[in-house]
Amino acid sequence: MKVLFILPYDIIPANAGNKTLTYNLLKYLTKNIECEIIILIDNTINSNILLEKYRSSFPELKNLFIYNKPNSLRKFLFKVKYLIKGLHPSLGNFFNSNLKKFLIKIDNTNEYDLIHFDMIHMAIYKQYIKQTPTLIVASDAYSNASLIAMSFNKNPFLRLRDYFNTLTLLRIEKLLYPKFNRVCVVSDIDKEYLRKNSINSNFEQIGIGVSDEFFQAKYYKKDFKGILVLGSLNHKIISENIVCFLNEIKKANEKFKIPITILGKNPSTEILKCIHENDLISHIEFVDDFLSFLNNDWVCVYPQKCGSGLQTKVQQAMAIGLPVLGYSISFGGLNIINENNCIIIKNNLELCQRSVELALNEKIRISIGINAASYIKNKFSISKTGVEMLNIYNSVL
Repeated sequence: MKVLFILPYDIIPANAGNKTLTYNLLKYLTKNIECEIIILIDNTINSNILLEKYRSSFPELKNLFIYNKPNSLRKFLFKVKYLIKGLHPSLGNFFNSNLKKFLIKIDNTNEYDLIHFDMIHMAIYKQYIKQTPTLIVASDAYSNASLIAMSFNKNPFLRLRDYFNTLTLLRIEKLLYPKFNRVCVVSDIDKEYLRKNSINSNFEQIGIGVSDEFFQAKYYKKDFKGILVLGSLNHKIISENIVCFLNEIKKANEKFKIPITILGKNPSTEILKCIHENDLISHIEFVDDFLSFLNNDWVCVYPQKCGSGLQTKVQQAMAIGLPVLGYSISFGGLNIINENNCIIIKNNLELCQRSVELALNEKIRISIGINAASYIKNKFSISKTGVEMLNIYNSVL
């Protein structure tokens, strides 16, 4: 089997959920089938260095084709073009006329058994593939994420922005996704949402593979580090969720003195205020080795109420043997068992109480952490998710 991947960005390093999915998938697939990659990059990236990087990461890779994203003027014009069509203007960031010509050419030669499109932005290129079977890994239902964000937003201007995003993203999902032989998402929430809103039912739920290194960690960690808070610190709604948690746990922590560490870039003003007002709260913007950082005795808190898809930081924390607390939406795509391999909470008060409970009880921390690691290893190893994708390829063909 020969498969061509079309990627909207450089996936090395795999420092985001969608990049992790594709990177780990290619780690498996390049060893088992013939793979070639198309990648869109900014003009500032050195293509020779990029080629070396991909050859090192994927030694069996046959070819890497590199195309540039449009310059500022062309990007603006393409954005206007897609906006006029009622589609989200961000599609204009990824259009390249030479890539269009290349796809038309290869489609006429039947060179590939299947073309794998990565992310919603690449859906615009499906119109140039008429004969070759196609699959798109959409990851999340982005219109659903925007719709959820709108429900939490109180600012009328931000609600209007979310409404615009919802309509234009939903139009992509309704008009372009049905043209693919298969559409893959990573969460059951997104799968059901797209099924209800699309004229096409060719949806599959896939897993995001977790690197083997995460399964080598020791479940028992001697020194308790405290509560680790993860999430998008500059996302307005998520940062509000984090602030609510920090304010809620403040009173309890006057008694128990549990250290709280917040990990993430560009924290909001409100989060910074909480950090400055409480000596028990510290902030780390970035860690060079996320695996080693996680491989300590933490209680992991993911206090976000909005979003979609599968949260890879939650998945990785569970894989390494940490107890994770969060709202049900935080565990989308993982199909977890509450109170066995994670803790699902309903409000900030419960999140505060349960996180303190785990911080004070090493036995429960270890028990939930071991169950979490075992579950993720069985369900989301690279080999398992790779085999699942191969099965989907075969079903399409």
